[in-house]
Amino acid sequence: MSLYFISFFLQVACGAVASYSQLVMRNNGLTHSVIGVIRATGQLATIFVPLLISGITEKKSKEKLVLIICLILGLGFYVPVFFSSSILLVFICYFLFSSFFWSMNPISDGYLTKCCDGNPQLYGKLRSVGTAGYVIFMILFAVTGFPDEADNYQILLNCLILGFVLLVCYVFGPKYKIQNVKTEQADKGKFDLKWISKPFMLFLIPVSISRISTAIIDNFLPSYMTEELNLGSSFTLFIAIGAIGEIAMLTIGGRLQKENRIKPTTLLSLSCLALVLRLIMYVLFKNIVMFIFAQLLHAFTFAGCHSACTSYISKYVSKENYSKAMTLYWCLGINFPLLIGTLLGGFIIDNHGYNTLFLSYTIFPAFSFFLLILFKGVINRVQVQKMLDRAENI
Repeated sequence: MSLYFISFFLQVACGAVASYSQLVMRNNGLTHSVIGVIRATGQLATIFVPLLISGITEKKSKEKLVLIICLILGLGFYVPVFFSSSILLVFICYFLFSSFFWSMNPISDGYLTKCCDGNPQLYGKLRSVGTAGYVIFMILFAVTGFPDEADNYQILLNCLILGFVLLVCYVFGPKYKIQNVKTEQADKGKFDLKWISKPFMLFLIPVSISRISTAIIDNFLPSYMTEELNLGSSFTLFIAIGAIGEIAMLTIGGRLQKENRIKPTTLLSLSCLALVLRLIMYVLFKNIVMFIFAQLLHAFTFAGCHSACTSYISKYVSKENYSKAMTLYWCLGINFPLLIGTLLGGFIIDNHGYNTLFLSYTIFPAFSFFLLILFKGVINRVQVQKMLDRAENI
């Protein structure tokens, strides 16, 4: 039960931070271009720092302690961002905040995957509970008008309250220890790369490229909704709408993949096509009804992609390397492309507007879809061989 609370409040806390962070800096008078550079620098931290921290979590199963430290330090460095208009101070503090706070996601994913014993269906349920919490609180923010998107004091108070609740969940969460793992396999928790296979990298490349486009949804959609659609504080309601479909996808997608009724590569291909459609809809339609429909495609553009990746890792990566694989996936498959997409996005908005931003970014998921078609046979053929090798060792 404690795992459900961790997943629930982790996503709530991440939502409270991610949904408002761009607005916090905008409230201090920073331009989209500057905000894009600052946030891209934060993404840079999320590429390398989690790789270093992952070695600690693997060494003696220190997930709980590491997660608690990351949460406290992350929120501590985040506080100055709310009140400073100094670009240098915000730059430094946001970098340190991102280093620790966003390291919680890959560490928590590896932790939950191990506790689920690699079961994608059970992991999907845990993740769905987290998404449900995200949806509930996004709706709550919209209905109550708290926090006010133009009031940094309210946004900070909200982050600190939810951060404290998550801290309590971590303190009382279970401690997981890997059983029957050979010492030479554990390698004293060192983050080596010997376990990485060719199919894993072939799978990760299109994931990374397509995620460049999700950067503008994660980092610039709140400003689009408040500036172009004039949604005000209710913008979180439309974020929640996008997350509703995520719950169904994580549950159904996990079950279908566990039963081998759909392959991770197939689900990832659908995710790429849905992302192209979603971005085009932002350009062509400016009414709320079509915007809601575009938001519902989040079920495929994020949840479908994430479900495919976690399922792939749980099936084709050994248990002692779960945390390492999840960390590498978060660093190279999520955070690195978010860095690139965020860095370019702010300049495009300031110079060419949102329509050019959305339309130009359709090229990335389209190219990823092409790569998946090109690599699919090789990936699946190597996967079959790997499963046969495992069967021989049983």
